Order: sequence, then C-alpha cells, then structure tokens
Amino acid sequence: MTDSRQREAFLTCPCGKRAYTSRAVARRAARILYPGARMRAYACPAAPWWHLTSQDARRVAWWRDRDAVRAPEAEAS
Repeated sequence: MTDSRQREAFLTCPCGKRAYTSRAVARRAARILYPGARMRAYACPAAPWWHLTSQDARRVAWWRDRDAVRAPEAEAS
C-alpha cells in the first residue's frame, strides 16, 4: 500500500470504528485485512466515513426494524 492508502485505511471515526474515506477504499482494505471473509462496506450514519461489517444487510435491517418497534413499548412503561 502507498503511504496515502495506509493513512486512509487507519482513520478512526468519531463513533470509534475504523474509518475509510470511500467505499472503494473500504472494499480494498477488506480484501487485505480479511482474505476469504465476506465483508460488506457501509456508510456511517454519524459521519462521512465508511466502515466494514461481516453482517448481512438484510439481517441488520431486520434487527433495526425490530428494535424500532420495541422502542415505543419501552417508553410507555
């Protein structure tokens, strides 16, 4: 990796996760850091960075929807 790519790959997001400057950089890092693993790049909801996860997008959406439904129930108690 060139010096600029090394710097791009080791930024830290305000949310505390490893941050990447673009989706392409995140995918490139995934191939290097996790060879053979199925990784997905996603945009950080709190900052203009990209992160990596091994979680399937459909499964993450299911959990998020489930928690959103339960949140009003918890507030009512």
